[in-house]
Amino acid sequence: MGKTTGCFTCILVVGVVLAVLGAVMFPVVKYLIHSEVVQQTMLENGTMGYGLWQDPPADVSMQFWVWNLTNPAEVKKGKKPFLVQRGPYTYRESMPKQNITPNNNGTVSYVTEKSYVLDLNNSIGDPHKDRFTTINIPLMTFAHKITVMDLPAFLKPLLLDLLRIEDAFPSHTVHEMIWGYPDELVKLAYENGLAPFPEFGVFVNRNNSNDGLFNVYSGVNQENTDKINHISRWKGQSELSFWSTAESNMINGTDGSYNQPFFDKKKPLYVFSSDICRSIIAVYEKETSVRDMPTWRYVGPPEAFANATAYPPNVGFCTPNASYCLPSGLLNVSNCQFGAPIVMSLPHFLYCDPKEVIDLVIGLTPNKEEHQTFFDVEPMTGGPLNVAKRLQINVVIQPYENIPDISKVAKFFLPIIWLNESAHITVDGADELKTNVETPILLTTIGKWSVLGFGSLLVILSIIVLTALWIRKPQDSQVDNSINDGDISTATPNGNPTSDRSQLIR
Repeated sequence: MGKTTGCFTCILVVGVVLAVLGAVMFPVVKYLIHSEVVQQTMLENGTMGYGLWQDPPADVSMQFWVWNLTNPAEVKKGKKPFLVQRGPYTYRESMPKQNITPNNNGTVSYVTEKSYVLDLNNSIGDPHKDRFTTINIPLMTFAHKITVMDLPAFLKPLLLDLLRIEDAFPSHTVHEMIWGYPDELVKLAYENGLAPFPEFGVFVNRNNSNDGLFNVYSGVNQENTDKINHISRWKGQSELSFWSTAESNMINGTDGSYNQPFFDKKKPLYVFSSDICRSIIAVYEKETSVRDMPTWRYVGPPEAFANATAYPPNVGFCTPNASYCLPSGLLNVSNCQFGAPIVMSLPHFLYCDPKEVIDLVIGLTPNKEEHQTFFDVEPMTGGPLNVAKRLQINVVIQPYENIPDISKVAKFFLPIIWLNESAHITVDGADELKTNVETPILLTTIGKWSVLGFGSLLVILSIIVLTALWIRKPQDSQVDNSINDGDISTATPNGNPTSDRSQLIR
């Protein structure tokens, strides 16, 4: 009995020690995991995060859909445009960061070199052969500039003469509209310093190029790791100059290719887009999964492009002032698009004002699942594992009396092209992330729960056994006393018991 009690007492002590050790492991392991993830996500050569940031292991593509205007003759007379979507025309995209330079102030500088290669296998049609009809964007641009700009005396009549003979609704191949084509108006403007390139295209000179020098926080030797990869400067500037308020001109967040670790569902995600020259907010929507890894989906909310009436903080995006606010869902980017009357929206005018935007054209069917922008983020490391950045390029259409082809058009916003820049982590990239992050976390989680669970089990079993032994001990003592102190009886020959004392007397 004594040996059994001692044995289970020792087991109880061991169980208590293991249970306490397991409980202590929870905050210790959490701290160690946090420290290791921070170290591995810093933008320093040799870390896991640096490799994912420098050249993301993802399948990246750019898809274009064009809007074919089927009734240009009627539009010239003031009728609604009837539009038919064509595409997608898909390009494989490469976007490695180059000229990476660490700075003494805790930032790193780089440019992202983007290149595009046509992927006919994932395209509907051939952009070199397929043609579509739309507005003559250079014509609308210089019709607008003649009205609002003080041009040199010799240049204005030359531009007007060209505008009057230009076809307001020409047809071009998809390739020409995206990557550029010769245009007399643009050539004349370029020669006089009014256009950046001698050709026109919505992505002209964008292949094998970059969108400027970025400076971002590296997280190295910095207490605040929430700013890893957040933009400090773009093209040497810490703020923008396109908008009318200081808040709107702030450069917030990252470039969308990499985020800080340890996401908080309650906090929004900010992404700066050079395409629209501003930062966009994204908010948590739901839990998702990418290649068997849990992720959180962040989406651009309706108020991102809402006008100042619907969402007052957006008043700064009304340019040149609040009197020039566009309807909800549209963003005037003419200031960062060389004065062209370009407005951006989500595809199919998603979240746009129905009466002032969507109902003025025929053929668009906005759908949240197909047309919203989203980021599926691994919350521990902040890695974007599945991304779809979607935008639509539109032109402001309005009549100009001096130009016959457009003197009678109605005022509306004409969709030209919408695009989807998507990135999905590769199998190898997902395996690397699992090996470096998920597997160690899983093993340490199993370890701390195992130690706590095994220790607790030993404590419970030991207490049960020791309690049973304690309850049984008094009963055994009573039996022993009855044997030692009670009468010892023997049987008589006739089977009746008799005491030893009676036998002695006889």
